[in-house]
Amino acid sequence: MLHKLSVQRIMLSVSLLLLLAAWACGDGRLSRWTNLEVRASELAAQGRYDEAVVPAREAIVLAEELFGLESPSLAASLNNLGLILRNQGDAQGAEEAALRAITVSEAAFPPGHQFVSTTRANLGKLYSEQGRIAEMVPVYERALANAEASYGASHLSTILAAYKLASTQRQAGDFLSAESLYVDTILLHSEVLEEADPALIVPLSELGTLYLEYGNYDFAGDVLLEALVIAQENSGFNHISTIGLLQQLATLHMFEKEYEDSDLTLQRVRRIVEDAYGTDDPRLRPVLEQTGSLYMEMGRNEEAGLLFSEAAALPPKTP
Repeated sequence: MLHKLSVQRIMLSVSLLLLLAAWACGDGRLSRWTNLEVRASELAAQGRYDEAVVPAREAIVLAEELFGLESPSLAASLNNLGLILRNQGDAQGAEEAALRAITVSEAAFPPGHQFVSTTRANLGKLYSEQGRIAEMVPVYERALANAEASYGASHLSTILAAYKLASTQRQAGDFLSAESLYVDTILLHSEVLEEADPALIVPLSELGTLYLEYGNYDFAGDVLLEALVIAQENSGFNHISTIGLLQQLATLHMFEKEYEDSDLTLQRVRRIVEDAYGTDDPRLRPVLEQTGSLYMEMGRNEEAGLLFSEAAALPPKTP
């Protein structure tokens, strides 16, 4: 089952398709199609997925008649059906709807459009749940090729498509392809940005993660430090935005058995989180647990146990 965020995505998709359709057709069937989509979304929001499927499928048939087979409205209807079927537990039906939603959205929208990205992301989540993330690689390869053909290699839409493909390749275990694409894209991105632009932080962090997973600790350290410098120059030395990078560096230090450096880094992270959110905020939990794991590695088992207990006593994270 999906969480409430997926239901919200359904409602957002409905809002989008209603806006797209408002100008497209003026006969009475438009009102019926709109009502079907609204009804499907209402039922889905109530968790009544078996019932929601019926108006969702009827809306697709009507959208094909009203708007054609390559329309934004049909893409939105297909996307909504895919989400409902995924909630319902019909993985095969959800996949079929998602694949068709991608095909239609790619025809209806320009490369890099947010709705096209949304349809791909929904299929990616489905494949991830099934351990089939490698099957998303061809989808993002096509997205990158489309962006390059439409905008050129240095356009932001193309760069973002390249990052998404590299991330998917990394998750699929193709580290060499992911590394090559990350490096080439980061270099290209750097050329079109100002020095130390914060837009480089996430791809540098992802490349650092790849090197950590691949065991290339020297390169991981260089890349993560570069990202941290950019983050600190833009947000400050102890800003909350730096904690993810600091935790990655702490992990790197632990892997290299530089335990004191790892401990000092995690203490810094804890101070940042406590200063920003307080001493009983659930965002402290991963910091405490990571420090506990470090102490276990160092043989400081009693201190590790206290940290794990402290982490367990924190309130649950709010949705």
